[in-house]
Amino acid sequence: MIDSYIKYKDYYFEKYIKNQDIIKRIKQITSEIDDFYGNEEILYIGVLNGVLPFMNHILLNSSNKYSYRFLQVSSYSGTTPGKIHLQLGLNKEDLINKNVLLIEDIIDSGKTINYLKKYISSFSPKSFKVASLLVKSNNVELCDWHGFKISDKFVIGFGLDLDGSFRYLKDIYIKVNNVKKR
Repeated sequence: MIDSYIKYKDYYFEKYIKNQDIIKRIKQITSEIDDFYGNEEILYIGVLNGVLPFMNHILLNSSNKYSYRFLQVSSYSGTTPGKIHLQLGLNKEDLINKNVLLIEDIIDSGKTINYLKKYISSFSPKSFKVASLLVKSNNVELCDWHGFKISDKFVIGFGLDLDGSFRYLKDIYIKVNNVKKR
C-alpha cells in the first residue's frame, strides 16, 4: 500500500469517497425516501451481498414502518461484467400490493437493474422504486434515488468487492491506472 492506495494483483485502487461523506449522503437519501412514502409502509429488497452496509444505514435512519427481504444475483467475474444469474429469489406473496423499494450498492452497466425491474414488476407491487448508493453517470435514470454518480471505473469498499474481498473497507476506492509516488 502506497499512501492511500490499495494494491490487489495487478490493480491499484485510490480512496475515492470518504466514509463520513457516504454516511451523510445516506441520511439525506433516507429522509427523501421517508418524505416520499409518508406514513406508508415500505418493503425494502436488498440485493446481496454488497448492499448490506448501505441498506443497514437506510434502515437505521428510516422513520417509516418497514419490512425487508433479500435477493441475490451474480453478474461479475473479477472486474468484468458477465451473464446475470438469479441465485436467491422472492416469493410473490411477499410483494403483492406492497410499496417495494429495491436497494442496490451500484448500478453499473444497467443490465442487472433492468433484469431486476422486470423480475420484481412481475409480482404486482403497489409501487416500485430503486435506490442505489452508486450509479455510473450514464445510468442515473435507472434509479429514483442515488448516493453518488461515479465515473465508469471499478470500485471497491463499503460493501463492494473484488473477488469476494474488500467489502469491509469503510471508504470507497476507485481503480486507477497508475500510482503516483509521493
